[in-house]
Amino acid sequence: MHDPEIFRASSPLGSNSYLVKIDPPVIIDTGHPLFQKQTSQFLLSRITSSESVKYIFCTHSHPDHTGAASYLRTLTGAEIVVCEGNNDQKLTEARSSVLNLTSEPLSPDCIVPDKTVFSLNNEQIEVLRTTGHSDDHASYFLQKRKLLFCGDLLTTNDIGFLDLNKPYLTSLGEFSVSIERCIELQPRVIFPGHGNPIFTNEQFWKKLRRKLSSFYRNPSLLIAHTMIAPLLFFIESRGTVSVNFCEDYIASHRQIFDGFLDGITEEMVRKEFRKLLFLLEIRNVIFRAAGGEFTLSGGDFVGERVITPEMR
Repeated sequence: MHDPEIFRASSPLGSNSYLVKIDPPVIIDTGHPLFQKQTSQFLLSRITSSESVKYIFCTHSHPDHTGAASYLRTLTGAEIVVCEGNNDQKLTEARSSVLNLTSEPLSPDCIVPDKTVFSLNNEQIEVLRTTGHSDDHASYFLQKRKLLFCGDLLTTNDIGFLDLNKPYLTSLGEFSVSIERCIELQPRVIFPGHGNPIFTNEQFWKKLRRKLSSFYRNPSLLIAHTMIAPLLFFIESRGTVSVNFCEDYIASHRQIFDGFLDGITEEMVRKEFRKLLFLLEIRNVIFRAAGGEFTLSGGDFVGERVITPEMR
């Protein structure tokens, strides 16, 4: 069985949107709100008729994954599908505005429970509630082809950051259960919300289990892990930003850890921020300009066909 053509639109911050050319075609996640026109234009240019799109599946309600959902619905007439669960209460309107994540509120057409299966001619897409990153998080599994679209549950080399709306042990427990559910599916290829496709093997799953175990053993590791996304969105929203200004912004939001990880002080946040900044710089995720200010390391909007093993 040949895999369907799969096209990916990716913004500079790496939020992936996918067009899966089954019959009828479906879209999975819709990317950052700042790139809704580019995302829509690229994805819809890959099919003969925009009206043929049946569903827009959203993995969760964070704006960097739903930014073009309403816009695409207007263009296609497709139904927006989400999994049941609560929205992120800590991603307030004020925080979204500062991070350039303001978008039209998501108004889904279908809110479905775990294990719902959409039958589309010869394809079955299963909705899996995979909490841990957010309470309304879902992954979408093409059953016959064993292709998994996992949103922010996983990235190319890591797990997504944990749900801050729950105590960290609760979020970690949910993440662990979600990972085990994915392992049971035995997907051939995983398409994450950030990063490149993942060709699974036993070593990959072992690495994820080790990462989760490290958080259980040393919860302080969660501080830097949780700061990655807000930090990158903040730098992107400013274009360039001084180290001190960036550190002050992150430190001023120490309260996002309230109810998640107890005993987190501003001093701890600043200390972990400096470690994280150094790590992101040596990995070329961010770039230090001549004046000492930081900016994201390049990157433009990208639209491309995704290659899976059956298509090589």
